[in-house]
Amino acid sequence: MCPTIVFLLAALRVSAAAEVPLWKLDMLHPIQVAAEGRPLTGQRIVGGQEAEPHKYGYQALVTDDESFICGGAVVSDRFILTAAHCIKNNAPLFVRVGVHHIRNDTQQLIPVERVHVHPSFHTGAKGIKNDIGIVELENPITMNDKVFPIKLPPHPVGKNKSVVLTGWGSTEDGDPLALQEMSTTIISLKKCREHYPWVDTGILCVLSSYWDVSTCLGDSGGPAAHGDYIRGIVSFCVYDCEPMYPQGLTDVYFYRDWIKEVMFPPTTTTANTTNTTAPTNITTTTTTTPAPTSSPSGSGILDLPLVYILIQLFLYWMQDFCHVYFVH
Repeated sequence: MCPTIVFLLAALRVSAAAEVPLWKLDMLHPIQVAAEGRPLTGQRIVGGQEAEPHKYGYQALVTDDESFICGGAVVSDRFILTAAHCIKNNAPLFVRVGVHHIRNDTQQLIPVERVHVHPSFHTGAKGIKNDIGIVELENPITMNDKVFPIKLPPHPVGKNKSVVLTGWGSTEDGDPLALQEMSTTIISLKKCREHYPWVDTGILCVLSSYWDVSTCLGDSGGPAAHGDYIRGIVSFCVYDCEPMYPQGLTDVYFYRDWIKEVMFPPTTTTANTTNTTAPTNITTTTTTTPAPTSSPSGSGILDLPLVYILIQLFLYWMQDFCHVYFVH
């Protein structure tokens, strides 16, 4: 193919990566269809590969015990981070951990006690916002060499940092049975807004420098890690999973305070003399009144009632004295 034609094709491909309409964004699961009713085709994670078994022991699988729903990340023995759109309308749910190969691995299957969807989560004309949720388990996870938590980030992550995403999302060959991994790079919000103008703080966008990898259907809710910390939760991509478009992650650091409030709610204590409960983080200051200078028997250096009587007697005496002195 001559260089001119190659250049023109490349230019057309770049121009096609302009602003993406909301209807082309996908947060759906593999068994569903696109908004216009057509089956989702071309489902793939281009460039992904099978992960080393149990290397990412924080990876969780959210399920209804019959079908795979979404990925998740173990952050403690009772809590799993995932995407809000994964758990908003699904109950009852279960979480599987210690999984590499979906069919063959020994794993823990734990019922979900409750789900916590971010109160401001929504999708619509203004884009996808606050796509984060927390799954609270009925029983604690047994931690071992196949299951372990990932740390919450202590500080924001900047652009050009590489992250590793893991999940069982669709690939070029169909739905994988073994956990897949891919490496990609965080880009700036400015660059991401060239495709998604509504993107704001709370969202991280990733894009491979070579357009060779992409998240896809079923990867939602899965972790994006940098070092020992979870940086993002897979949220959205374009509906045909084209790797030339950025993929959206929920920025875990941005929601760290909300996560901690859910995991560690303020405890309350009840006073012995009242029925009022007060948060334990409120400091109560007790003021001690100084003891009187008198002795326990009531006789002190100055007994005020006695002084008062003496003053009255003195004034009475002076009144008579003055009367006698000045009249006579």
